[in-house]
Amino acid sequence: KGFAFVGFTSVSEAFQARTELDKKDFQGRLLHILQARPAPSAPKHDDPNLTWKQRQELARKERETKGSEAAKGWSASFVRGDAVVDSLADKLGLRKGEILGVKDKLSSGDAAVRLALGETQIIEENRQYFKEHGVDMDALVSADSKDTKRSKTSILVKNLPYDTRVEELSKLFQIGESTITVLLPPSRSIALVKYGHSADAKRAFKKLAYR
Repeated sequence: KGFAFVGFTSVSEAFQARTELDKKDFQGRLLHILQARPAPSAPKHDDPNLTWKQRQELARKERETKGSEAAKGWSASFVRGDAVVDSLADKLGLRKGEILGVKDKLSSGDAAVRLALGETQIIEENRQYFKEHGVDMDALVSADSKDTKRSKTSILVKNLPYDTRVEELSKLFQIGESTITVLLPPSRSIALVKYGHSADAKRAFKKLAYR
């Protein structure tokens, strides 16, 4: 998921860890450490003090929360590790083993650093590609993305293998006679499918989501 929670037995230890480790390099990436907030306590459905209307409202809010979490899914910039290696190997004219330093007998930690650096490069290339086509990837992954109006006619397709082709995606996401546009960056690790009508995009999402 790209984040983790760490618990301490004392406030002083937590403060020391945050002070010493924030913005430190870890496997090729900078750590960003924030103080966690306790989970809010919410009334339960079986609370005898709740009216029927209040129970219905709680159930509605739970459904909205679950739906929101499902809609967020993985990070919008997520790319498969094998797609990163395949893309870099093809671009540099190297074998996959050479990308990860298998011949150099690198440790698993060093290989992970190489993979993380390659992933960062691919994500940046994807971001630039979509920016050139009028799509703001930063808005999808920013902290304020929940306040950003999302498109109802576009579907973001992630977790793609490197051998993905535009023709395959066009055939897979075609709904009826609708005209679609498929944006697939050179890394072929992520794609954006655009529909002419929101109804077609909704039908395609219901048909193909989490397949």
